[in-house]
Amino acid sequence: MLVDEYDTFVNDYLEPHKTIWEGTAVEATFKSFWSTVKSLLSKGIERTFITGISPLSLSGVGSGFNVGRNISFDEDVAGLCGLTHAEIQAALGTVCGQDSEAYKEHLSAMTAYFNGYHFCDEKKVETAYNTETCLSYLQVRIDHLLQDCLHISLSLSIAH
Repeated sequence: MLVDEYDTFVNDYLEPHKTIWEGTAVEATFKSFWSTVKSLLSKGIERTFITGISPLSLSGVGSGFNVGRNISFDEDVAGLCGLTHAEIQAALGTVCGQDSEAYKEHLSAMTAYFNGYHFCDEKKVETAYNTETCLSYLQVRIDHLLQDCLHISLSLSIAH
């Protein structure tokens, strides 16, 4: 079972609004869900990988699932949830062309704003780029390229 952004509920809906949820149906549902997952660990769910775990989420909010082991700082999984510098270079090379000014400009921006995640305190590991923000950024670049191509095609069609 893969759960992404486990702590989104807490970070986006509870904490900013100082929502009290103790004793509510939402709390009961959340805890019941994770208790069910816990009970299925030996009866169908072989492994559970959860991303987005903040300390608040590991407290009472997620107490229904208190059997996890935090491997966030394990060297073997340090780059699991992100993109490498080489992957970003390859994607930009496809979108912009490897030697273009746009390539250099976008690589610099993406490195400054989306790189720097690392999850291994014990050894030096390659930092990871945030996958979601990188893909969104690249999609905008692709959309702009497609629009530019469409405008050029329309201009050529009208000229002839």
